Amino acid sequence: ALLAGTATTFALATPLMAQIFSNLFGVDNSRGKFYISALNNPFLFFDSPTLPEDPWSVKINGTASGITLWKDNIICFTEDGGFRILGYPALNFGVRQLSLNGIKKGAEKSLVRVGDTLYYFSGKGIMKYSGGSDKKISGEIPKKINVKTAISDDAFIYMLSNDRIWVYDTEIEQWWSENAEDILDLLKF
Repeated sequence: ALLAGTATTFALATPLMAQIFSNLFGVDNSRGKFYISALNNPFLFFDSPTLPEDPWSVKINGTASGITLWKDNIICFTEDGGFRILGYPALNFGVRQLSLNGIKKGAEKSLVRVGDTLYYFSGKGIMKYSGGSDKKISGEIPKKINVKTAISDDAFIYMLSNDRIWVYDTEIEQWWSENAEDILDLLKF
């Protein structure tokens, strides 16, 4: 279908999405683009905005591997780095490259936020980002871990890797690990 004769609309089918205000933000790796939905219509996406409330898109370099809301901005990760979407409404959006290690392929679910800090698994280890450059925090964790998923609460991050659960205390900035089966048994009661 055509909208105002300017562009073809399409469905954006991706697990990498975030919401801010009344817009959905998503990535379509098959098109190599980052998209923002139309204002007040989170299911309308197309390539060429002509009005401030229109959907918007930008070409990305690399394969997107994570997306999240951070300090009222959207941060999108690729496997090699990341960028920040700035501005509002769609015609005023801009993209700013960030000095980040990207989220490792297959670790898309490792991205978590505690307060204003993001944590994720990159090819260099577990990273922490609160502005500026990211910082490696995995320290003594074996280099061969492969974090697939993570969850967080207000003070702790739990990262599942093979048969271990790695726990990070964000207050004292220390790691410890538990056998995953022991934790799962504890949760069964």
